[in-house]
Amino acid sequence: MQTPNTKAVIPGYWEGCEYVTTLPPTPEGKFKAERNCTGLMEVRKKNPLSYKVTGMKAHYGRADIKKALVELDKTLSLGIQIAFASWFQPCDKRYHCDPKNPTVVDHTGTLVATQCVPCPTERVFATVDCCVFAQKAMVSMQGEWYMQATEPLITEGGHAVSIVGYNDHYRDEHGSTGGFILRNSWKDGLGTSHGLKARGSHTAAYYAQLLSPADESQFCPNPNSPRNWNACGDVKACKSKMTEMTVAVATDGTVVTLKCQDGGNAIPKGNCDPSKDYYLVNKTGWDQQGLYTTCYVYDKGNETDAFMCLPPLTLDDVATVFVPKELPHINDPEMCGFNFISYDTFEKIGATLGISTVSSFDVEWTKCSYLVNEEQCPNYDYSYLKKAMMPLKVPYEKPTVWYTPNE
Repeated sequence: MQTPNTKAVIPGYWEGCEYVTTLPPTPEGKFKAERNCTGLMEVRKKNPLSYKVTGMKAHYGRADIKKALVELDKTLSLGIQIAFASWFQPCDKRYHCDPKNPTVVDHTGTLVATQCVPCPTERVFATVDCCVFAQKAMVSMQGEWYMQATEPLITEGGHAVSIVGYNDHYRDEHGSTGGFILRNSWKDGLGTSHGLKARGSHTAAYYAQLLSPADESQFCPNPNSPRNWNACGDVKACKSKMTEMTVAVATDGTVVTLKCQDGGNAIPKGNCDPSKDYYLVNKTGWDQQGLYTTCYVYDKGNETDAFMCLPPLTLDDVATVFVPKELPHINDPEMCGFNFISYDTFEKIGATLGISTVSSFDVEWTKCSYLVNEEQCPNYDYSYLKKAMMPLKVPYEKPTVWYTPNE
């Protein structure tokens, strides 16, 4: 799981706030927490940050938004409806599901009873009599916002992000070409949050197709995503000196050894043994919508290989069953955190759930808001502002290395 490096990119301006359980318990017996910011009002009196919004403009159509990005040369705010992505998973005993008592893990990670529904008409479902309907987050670990083209939209809620650019040629995993590059606030890694059980992202340059996948992996390796796990054929090969050397010298988050998490966040528990190391053998597309079968090898004892496969799942669901045993390289929170929403998805949400709100703002900051003017503004306290500042990383280029025979 991506747990190291939990430092926020921009630390909070006022550090005197903490969550405290001062509210009475709910009828369900759960306590609610609220912010208790002792001394906040006194600190605000000396806060140097002050601004006013002098203008605001709304942008609606694809062309208008692209024009605003180019002409205004600044990010745009986007308020958008969030919907569930609809999936149909096969349910029979070959896939660890009992058609007589079908169950499904809902979007909260809870195993609930359900009923069989008609399967899609794809050829691969021809021998499957029962399917279960599953609602999943509409953002994949690739950072791509998507919708199943042939399925209805089910509203989940709303969200606000920034539009930082666009690319008319980027093609996402679901076959849509062209869309907007977004800056999001969601932290990469595992654990149910924002309706997602696993999250990933990329740099803006990656979605702009200015970086190759290999170069991108230096900044945003997304090690929790099965898309980026290395495959090997048997335990001996997976544990060979060559494999160890490959992992040791890699700087792109190469993942070979997996451990069983099996938390029941996507499918019922009981798929693997937490005491064993697993290695990916292959991942194979199962249908045309994005389900995959993934198979693994492990040592069942006496250096004897044993194999197992998961039922057809999305790759993001696979990430909740197996996780990297080690994380030598994780996503850089300053460079990553960008998403991509295709024009198809953006416009389908607008046409079905309501037009998304895209806005540009003109903002004027006071002279004292800038740290460079600290000496001219003695009545303000800049100490918290200084704590909240940090240098912004930019992609680097290694210098050219020249070979000199005589050296």
